[in-house]
Amino acid sequence: MDAVRVNSRVLDGLEESAVKFIRNLARRFDEVLVSFSGGKDSMALLLLSIKALGDVKILFNNTGIEAPQTLEYVNRVAEKYGLELLVADAGDGFWRGVEVFGPPARDYRWCCKVAKLVPIARLVKERFRGKRLLMLVGQRRWESLARYKSPPVWRNRWIPGATIASPINEWSALHVWLYLFREGAPVNPLYEMGFDRIGCWPCPASELGEFATVERMLPNLWAKWMSILKRWGSRLPEGWVEAGLWRWRRLPKDQIRHAEKLGLRVVREVWEHLGEVQTSGEGHVVFRLSFDYDHDVVLKQLKMIGGTAVSGDDGVAVTGRGYTAVIRGRVGEVKAIDPSVDLHSLVVDLVGILVRSSKCVGCGSCVNWCPTGALRLRGGSVEFDPSKCTSCRVCNRVCPLVQYLVRHGLRVK
Repeated sequence: MDAVRVNSRVLDGLEESAVKFIRNLARRFDEVLVSFSGGKDSMALLLLSIKALGDVKILFNNTGIEAPQTLEYVNRVAEKYGLELLVADAGDGFWRGVEVFGPPARDYRWCCKVAKLVPIARLVKERFRGKRLLMLVGQRRWESLARYKSPPVWRNRWIPGATIASPINEWSALHVWLYLFREGAPVNPLYEMGFDRIGCWPCPASELGEFATVERMLPNLWAKWMSILKRWGSRLPEGWVEAGLWRWRRLPKDQIRHAEKLGLRVVREVWEHLGEVQTSGEGHVVFRLSFDYDHDVVLKQLKMIGGTAVSGDDGVAVTGRGYTAVIRGRVGEVKAIDPSVDLHSLVVDLVGILVRSSKCVGCGSCVNWCPTGALRLRGGSVEFDPSKCTSCRVCNRVCPLVQYLVRHGLRVK
């Protein structure tokens, strides 16, 4: 190809730099994993990693919302290059999560935790515990503003013990395509079917044109997704699902203008709240909830955040480090004994326990991070051993329910 020939010197330089980057960085680690999504960027990354290190392990994250063509392609590539394929499988986690979180949005990306990062963290913990692990990814800084700001080497707080690096951080999409053409690499057949990006097909980051391609090429999958959107969309203004406005929890200004041009009613928040928090005086907070919870499970799990509970006719009385609380049905009152206690964070922790008691999707993030083994995943449910718990609150900080459903769903007055 003329384009490849004309750019051969540029491609040689990019390849040399990336191979050197991988080799120098890999020397500091015990194990190296190459993330392989089935997209063009990860294919280029794989070729570079093989040239730099030879026989490498590749990691595929099966989110449960991958196109069938991608699943077949990933296995075919692993077989072609004779590489060990590790699969971080989310099972039906995304579909269980939708029933609790609602559809994901660009400003409400719970799905990336439940279906991507948590399964990867589980595999890393099981397979590479105690080892210095380097994970190579095909991330490019020109893909988005967030990725533009990302350094070429970083840590992800959702994947304990791993260092993440992108050897193609400075490459453009054109560089990637020309490199694949030059190397004669197999590419995902979805590109030939009209897809511009490879990954989770219902991703809210997709454009409407991309969804039209999904609808045309994967009609059964799209029909399943639309049935879910329409069910949740009954809570939204008329026309929002069809206009693609479900892709935001809070509409940005350009989408508000778009909705107004379409003659649609505009609301500030598109999903219902879990409840509200109101300061009733110095050191005194009241919260009211819109959901029920499992009373017995809450009594047991309050130890996770350093609380001991006594159940009586008047509700649950909780005593913790520097605070007291009373929870009566859907209403709770929290008082600070120690003035240094952050009452808002404490309420988030308390409501987090209430939410986890009844809405847990069994993703296992808390299990991945628990430093004492007080939590374990069995049959899709998390089991808790209070005798091993030190009340470090790590489980609450890494729970997608707390980080997304609670933090987005509690209205502070």
